[in-house]
Amino acid sequence: ERIDQLVEANQPGRFAGEASDAEFLRRIHLDLMGMIPTGEEAKIFLASEDPKKREKVVTELMKRPEFVRHLVRTFDLMLMERRPDKYVKADPWRQYLHAAFTKNEPYHKMVGAMLGSDGSHKDGNTAAKFLLEREAEPSSLTRDIGRVFFGKDLQCAQCHDHPRIDDYVQRDYYGIYAFVNRLSVFQPDKKKPAMLTEKAEGAADFKSVFTSIEGTGQPRLPGDKSITDPKLTKGKEWKVAPDKKDKKKRPIPSYSRQAQLGKTISTGTNRDFRRNIVNRLWAHMLGSGLVEPVDFHHSSNPPSHPELLD
Repeated sequence: ERIDQLVEANQPGRFAGEASDAEFLRRIHLDLMGMIPTGEEAKIFLASEDPKKREKVVTELMKRPEFVRHLVRTFDLMLMERRPDKYVKADPWRQYLHAAFTKNEPYHKMVGAMLGSDGSHKDGNTAAKFLLEREAEPSSLTRDIGRVFFGKDLQCAQCHDHPRIDDYVQRDYYGIYAFVNRLSVFQPDKKKPAMLTEKAEGAADFKSVFTSIEGTGQPRLPGDKSITDPKLTKGKEWKVAPDKKDKKKRPIPSYSRQAQLGKTISTGTNRDFRRNIVNRLWAHMLGSGLVEPVDFHHSSNPPSHPELLD
């Protein structure tokens, strides 16, 4: 009822009207299951005179294993965008998502684990697939983390403030960049799973190609405060120091900016992070996001129904 009130308050034209039982059943099956109902299911639903049958069918569908499998397909596409499975095969990755959805793991916890994983977990490197399949390349990671998890395609802010979007500034790009610019893929033995390694230092310096403005990006999620690196005693920068004589030894810094990325997202407090997933799920269910395109949230492209998104 609250959703309908907010939609009606901002509707400039005529309404489509309520979907018939047959339309509703088909749509809800496609949205939650990825398939149409069987003939028998349709007959039972259409014949029912229960006034709460629509609510009940939603509840029933969300208990089915097909619902979890459809969530896995949906999020696999959203997160990996049909990339080749170079470092982590599709089956274990989808099993990882399946386990998370089966136990109803909070989305911010799941994403925090994915972006904070270095691939060295005893159960394998599956959680790190998002980072590994992008070759841990900082510019690719910065753009995709901004797009997929915050609804902001900051690619044009890599070299300068965005020329047409006032909200997308170079400092925001390098705030995300600073979390990942020390990462690289570590796989000295191609027969063993790839992991991530991280340098103990490395500044995210930037300078606009249009102006003389320059600076150093500090790790920061969009809209949040910067995270300051701790001051480490000289000689204490590494848990496992690089060894030129042993290339199979993975360097591990005492302080990990990547781990801070996962930890910060795991709190679930970032406003842009929350609005992005709400908008993406709305687009999945309704066919169009409250913000379209879903990865261009900014003040010149406001949601169609701001109060509803809030």
